[in-house]
Amino acid sequence: MSPARAHHFASLDRELQRIGLGTVNFRLDRRGAAFAVLDRWADLGGDLLDTAAVYGHGESESVVGRWMAARGARERTVILTKGGHPDAAWRSRVSPAAIQADLTASLERLGTDHIELYLLHRDDPTVPVDELVDALDAEVRAGRASTVGVSNWTVERLEAARTYAVRAGRTSPAWSSAHVGLAVPVQAAWPGAIDAMDPASRAFYAGGGVPLIAWSAQSNGFFADDFGPPGTAPEIVAAYDNATNRVRRDRAREFGRARGLTAGQVALASVRATSRLHRARRRPRPGRRGGTLADARRRARWTRSALAGGRGRRTWRVSQAGQAGRSGGAGQPGRPVAATTARVNRSVRTASA
Repeated sequence: MSPARAHHFASLDRELQRIGLGTVNFRLDRRGAAFAVLDRWADLGGDLLDTAAVYGHGESESVVGRWMAARGARERTVILTKGGHPDAAWRSRVSPAAIQADLTASLERLGTDHIELYLLHRDDPTVPVDELVDALDAEVRAGRASTVGVSNWTVERLEAARTYAVRAGRTSPAWSSAHVGLAVPVQAAWPGAIDAMDPASRAFYAGGGVPLIAWSAQSNGFFADDFGPPGTAPEIVAAYDNATNRVRRDRAREFGRARGLTAGQVALASVRATSRLHRARRRPRPGRRGGTLADARRRARWTRSALAGGRGRRTWRVSQAGQAGRSGGAGQPGRPVAATTARVNRSVRTASA
């Protein structure tokens, strides 16, 4: 990685690389292998690590915390972790109490006193957004979270949370994380998992205002040579393994072979490339290019109209900028953040939701 691939985010007041490393598979009994991946990641200039309280029942965070302590790497590491995931029976845990408890446990496992990006891992539409925004705001005011955001939220709920935060003078969600990848799932691999690949979501995030962090940008390992039984979970196979995605994988492999790349690297590059295309072709159509849901819907309608009218190739590619899911911090729309699944040294496959 290089400084050219980093971008300054106002909410963090620092540079951040545009590709982050997912750590869902890190376990204490395999921490030697995890440390090797993390060392290689650091050597390449990586800074963003994506973990969660639920990953390995906290073991992923413990591995990351031990690695940072052993390498003296805390200051150069940007931590993204998540709380409020459902319990083992998939019962909702989206509540102020769960936010406080999960963050307390995460801080202990990570061996730090603050988290740079703290996200709610799931949503529960039956819980009013004001309760959740207030709880996240309290953690920012307490210094335990530098910024807050959401993961697997619809754009409607995200906009409602942002609207309340502005009205009430609370900390607004500064990040959103959803699935974006070259292979499109035909169904959610896990309950409550949300992707941002529909036209309205793509237009919403391309409009700026909230950076989208794309989880599992390599589609949960679909582009790896060993995807499928017995090593791949049945729910992941059911979500991705279909004729359309297999054609995309074959094309990614062919494209990669001609360039000395793996299909996974091609898939990751495709997510990043759509954001660059958006920045190059950004135009105010129609009206202002704001980040509200109403703006997103207008852009989606305009895109469909253009497709029907014969201008489809260009406008469809512009609308796909939302697949990269990335826009900048406040006042810096259209910038990429990170795809939180990466292939390091062509040997590591991770997935996070």
